[in-house]
Amino acid sequence: MTIEKRITDLTTLADKVNAEHRACEKAVGAALGHAINAGELLTEAKAGVQHGSWGTWLAEKFEGSERTAQAYMKVYRRRDEIRNGAADLSLRGALKELEAKPTDEPTRKIYAQAMVPSEDGQGHRLGRTFYTMDEYARENGLRMNPPLLVDPEFHGLLPPLRDSEYAGLEKLIVREGCRDAIVAWNNTILDGHARYEICVKHGVDYLVRDVDMDCRESAMIYIIDTQLGRKNYSPQELAYMRGKVAIRQVMRERGISEEQAWEEWFQGEDVPV
Repeated sequence: MTIEKRITDLTTLADKVNAEHRACEKAVGAALGHAINAGELLTEAKAGVQHGSWGTWLAEKFEGSERTAQAYMKVYRRRDEIRNGAADLSLRGALKELEAKPTDEPTRKIYAQAMVPSEDGQGHRLGRTFYTMDEYARENGLRMNPPLLVDPEFHGLLPPLRDSEYAGLEKLIVREGCRDAIVAWNNTILDGHARYEICVKHGVDYLVRDVDMDCRESAMIYIIDTQLGRKNYSPQELAYMRGKVAIRQVMRERGISEEQAWEEWFQGEDVPV
């Protein structure tokens, strides 16, 4: 092979390589653009579905996973933070870049209160330590942003938040982040249904604390007991939930059906309240 032919062949190869490189960059950039577009459409869909039905809508209508939907919505929500001319960024690359960006967003920081040595060394004081959420999750055995399941029976145990309460919670989470961990058993939400829905809707980071339960009845009692100390329920609602606790305890302890437990309740049997 002559020198001239070798040079010609290398030039042709270089042209072909560069053509493939440009096509690759174009395809990757197009993928990120499609992801942002999908995030915008998902955000619009989330605002349009009935309250409490987002997870069901995703499962029935969206071909990807819930985690993928969260990623799409996140790059859409923070699209202005992705560097200009990001034709060479994949969706994964864009997400990594967003994670690496220094930010003052409250959703990226949480604080824990603990007794710390005082400045004079003569005692301790109550102080705050700020962590990124992933740091705090690792140190406290929590999970960050896992897709969770919504059990209709668990979700239906409690009266839903009033519209004003939901709107207030949504505004707080969007502004300050999700401070309270969502509680889950077998990857199913026990406490924090509204917080989870809001976080998924707005792409806000959240933490999950896993608990052990020996059966569904124990999980249901936990759900109701957790709510009894909260102040956003009327006396009638609290009485109803206490009754649910009592019935579940009877069912578990005596091995009878819910119908039999309610019969004993109305007959004045020794049912705990």
